Amino acid sequence: MVLATLVPLQAVAFGLVALGAPVVVLTRDPLRQALVNGVYGVSLVCLFVVLEAPDPALSMLVVTGIGYPLVILAAIARVRTEERRKERDDRCALFAWAIAGLPAFGDYRGPYGYVLNRVVVPLRHTTNVVMGTTFDVRGVDTMGEEFILYAAIVGVTLLLRDETRSRQAERRTRRLRSDAVRLVGVLMVGGGLLVGVWLAAFGYVTPGGGFQGGVVLAGAILVLYLVGNHRDYRPFRAEHALDPLEGLGAGGYVIVGLAALASGTPFLTNLFGRGTTGTLFSGGSIAILNWASAIAVSVAMLLLFAEFLETYIVPLEPEDSGS
Repeated sequence: MVLATLVPLQAVAFGLVALGAPVVVLTRDPLRQALVNGVYGVSLVCLFVVLEAPDPALSMLVVTGIGYPLVILAAIARVRTEERRKERDDRCALFAWAIAGLPAFGDYRGPYGYVLNRVVVPLRHTTNVVMGTTFDVRGVDTMGEEFILYAAIVGVTLLLRDETRSRQAERRTRRLRSDAVRLVGVLMVGGGLLVGVWLAAFGYVTPGGGFQGGVVLAGAILVLYLVGNHRDYRPFRAEHALDPLEGLGAGGYVIVGLAALASGTPFLTNLFGRGTTGTLFSGGSIAILNWASAIAVSVAMLLLFAEFLETYIVPLEPEDSGS
């Protein structure tokens, strides 16, 4: 009886989330967008509660209900006044108050870690407990973290985006004078991409994972700017190419969960078998979820790097008089 009522409720929650996302994107006024995003955050909180994932529900509630609106309001106030500055002492005191009373490092409380050490590896045929826990035992929490990253990137992009500044950055052509350094840098790009793909592909076989691999992949592409210039990096922040990839990464995770629901099993249940331990075909759906995370993280980092470069770094470089 509970399952019969829960599945329709999950469908309604997913529908609200799917309808709310375009509304947030199409709202252009920052103040209104903060309000709409808050309502959208409540729908995500309801979704995580329905999926029995309290950790991302609480995180999303804080981010969309408190953190994101405060960031928007602070940005608007700064743009209008351009004179107000905050004191660091208050933030330090708040930080000290926030961490006071936390358990000491390594002071583990509870039996769950010991249970996971015993059951996760044989249950999902991974070679480490971390990946089995991340994408199986707490797979919904990981999905929440992925969407929190997505919301954070959207917020930063909205705050920093300026098409006029982006066009002006095209005229900046700083290049390293040393061909040897540039050659080493280009080789580092290839090596970084190789390491990033390896971390993402073998995350559930050896230490690594989609999140780590995505960051390394984006960092390797950023080296193009360090040894070249902004024009070299610009093609890797093309929105018409990155937006579908970001949707594939974030949506692919959800699609795996919805496929499990459609088959009559709980959300994110493995439908692909467990495979052979120690190979790329082990872990079942973990491989797909891992790659979805890698794509989402790498694209998000590329967009984030591009906005910060065009806002804070490139404007300080000399301008090409020939452009």
